[in-house]
Amino acid sequence: MKTVVMLCACLTLATWIPASSSPYAAPRTMTDRSKEPVLCVWSLYAGAQAIGRRCFRGKDAAFQRELENSVTKVEEFIVANSSSHPTRSQLAARRASMAPDMNDPAFCQSDVVGFYLAFSDQGAEALRRYTDELLVTPREPTMDPCL
Repeated sequence: MKTVVMLCACLTLATWIPASSSPYAAPRTMTDRSKEPVLCVWSLYAGAQAIGRRCFRGKDAAFQRELENSVTKVEEFIVANSSSHPTRSQLAARRASMAPDMNDPAFCQSDVVGFYLAFSDQGAEALRRYTDELLVTPREPTMDPCL
């Protein structure tokens, strides 16, 4: 079930890059993401980060660095805006508990690889831009609607 959720999430987040990167395309403007669920995005980032570390070590270095930065930015946002006042260490513990069973030898042969590849295919710049747009408006971090 976790794998299906990750794959659906990937398809949802795969809309980051404009359809055309042509120099004739309309200039990109900031998208209002003030209604998007920060906790949901954080959980997707955490899953992608875990998969990248386990299955793609040494590959996609720019994307994995940006993913690390994005997780940090989102966690800072959660700490600053959540009424439940989580600490960074509580968020790190929660992130670690969300990681799938990565000790399974078949883990990197499972469907999670497709989730990560579709996610990383968007590129580091698109991830940074999406994260920055997501966090522009201070608000209570929410999980729903997630997907």
